[in-house]
Amino acid sequence: MKINGMNGEIQIGIHRDATSVMEGDIDFKGIFDQQMATVTESRQSQTISCADARTLVLEQGDKLLSLLDTYAADLENPGKMLKQIEPLVNSIEDEVSQIQGTVSDPSWEDNDLRLLMEELTITADVAMYKFHRGDFL
Repeated sequence: MKINGMNGEIQIGIHRDATSVMEGDIDFKGIFDQQMATVTESRQSQTISCADARTLVLEQGDKLLSLLDTYAADLENPGKMLKQIEPLVNSIEDEVSQIQGTVSDPSWEDNDLRLLMEELTITADVAMYKFHRGDFL
C-alpha cells in the first residue's frame, strides 16, 4: 500500500508474490470444502430433526388424548369434585400450548399432521373453556 505524504511516498503493508496467492487459493478450497461438508451435515440433521419433531408431536398428541380420556372419566365419576379435576385441566392446557407452539412453527412441513393436531387442540380448548365457564357445576 502506498501513502503519499509531505516528503514523498511511504510504503506500508504486505507484498504478495505469486506463490502466496497460490497458497491462498489452496486455503480457500480447503475452507470451501469444509463449509460444504458442514452444509451437507446440517441438511441431514434437519431431516432427522424433522422426523424427531414429528415423533415428538405424535407423542404429545397421544398424551393429550390420554389426558382427555382421564378428564372425561373424572367428570363421570360422582365422587370427584371439580377442585380435584383442576390440576388435570392445567396439564391439558399446558399440553395444548406445547402442541400449538410446535405445529405453528413456519418451518413445520407436515400439513396433514398439523391439521390433525389443530383439530385435537381445538377440541381440548373447547372442553377446557366449558370447564372454566362452569358447565359442569
